[in-house]
Order: sequence, then C-alpha cells, then structure tokens
Amino acid sequence: MELVHRYTDFTELTTPMIHEFVDKIVVHEADKSTGDRIQQIDIYLKYVGKLDVPMPELTPEQIKEEDRKRRKRAWNRTYMRRKYEREKAEREAKEKGLSEAVR
Repeated sequence: MELVHRYTDFTELTTPMIHEFVDKIVVHEADKSTGDRIQQIDIYLKYVGKLDVPMPELTPEQIKEEDRKRRKRAWNRTYMRRKYEREKAEREAKEKGLSEAVR
C-alpha cells in the first residue's frame, strides 16, 4: 500500500515508477490474418497480476476515420508492390541488355 500511496497523484510515468510497479511485459507474435497487424501485449504488475485494460468503444467518427486509414494503407501497399515489380522488371531488362551488349 505504501508504494501505491507514494504514486497516487502523478502526471508523468518515470523509469523508477515502471521498475517499482511492472513485474513483466509479455509481447506476443503479431497477427496479420485480418489484413491489419494486431499484436497482443500483456502487462503484469507487481502485487496485482495481469493488467487488463478495456478497449474503448469507438465513436462513429472514429470508426469512419479508422476505416479510411485502413483503406489508405491497403492502397499504399498495392501501389508500393506495383512500383517494386516495375522497378525490378526495369533492372532485369537493363541487366539483360548489358549482358547481350557484352557478347
């Protein structure tokens, strides 16, 4: 209880506070099966155990914004994949042209 009373009113989480409160942090493997990267992180506090923080419910505006970001990331992935393939084809064509010129 003394530890909790010492930190009842703070505005910044400091390194000594983390060392006194956190027992361990378990970072699980990332899951990309839904198309989004989701990674579970378990935080175990000393004298308390695993800390389960409830996920806040998103407002309709936040849901719309998250959907917009998800679509933008998907578009960017597609764009970058096509760009990589185009540059790869150009490099291969250039290398092929150089090898034929050497003959």
